[in-house]
Amino acid sequence: EYAQIVGMADVYDALTSHRSYRQHYTPNEATEYLFAAGNSLFNLELVRLFVKHIAVYPVSSTVVLNTGQVGVVSS
Repeated sequence: EYAQIVGMADVYDALTSHRSYRQHYTPNEATEYLFAAGNSLFNLELVRLFVKHIAVYPVSSTVVLNTGQVGVVSS
């Protein structure tokens, strides 16, 4: 279980960090990747718990709403 948690944190950090060979993923894209890997690479319940403790849309992120409006996350 601990190895799964450390593995998820490592994958999330790797995806959201800029690399010389690719751009970084947004926190939302990295979260989608973890959910897609649920019950394959990682236990899905641990993925859900991990995602509850990270900010998928950090404060000051620009988002496009389903109405087409653009907003800025304030809290």
